Amino acid sequence: MSGETEQHESGWTVDTLKVLHEQRFEAMDEALRLKSEELSRRLDILNHAHEQAREVQSTYVPREVFEGFVQAFTEYKDTTNRALILREGRTAGLGLSANVLATVIGLLLVIVGIVLSVYLGTH
Repeated sequence: MSGETEQHESGWTVDTLKVLHEQRFEAMDEALRLKSEELSRRLDILNHAHEQAREVQSTYVPREVFEGFVQAFTEYKDTTNRALILREGRTAGLGLSANVLATVIGLLLVIVGIVLSVYLGTH
């Protein structure tokens, strides 16, 4: 019977069981190797995406700078609106257009100044 528990002998021997287990261990090792390679590939992708996100974030304007801009712009806008309301009754035709143009140019200069200060402040 050679160690069999049944009445008849099966085709399994110690050598065939050893070969079977070796094949299973080799298959498991291969599966682990493939899984490791896949995880490494995914980690590389995530690291690259993280680096890209950090690069994009470095171009953002900080909240304090933006809030400062909004406050300065609001003050400028209020002052400009008051000046326009005062001049509205006194100005007509081309004079009004010139005042609006001057105001727009002034506003653009303020915006350019703020953007430059932000840019120079971050570099």
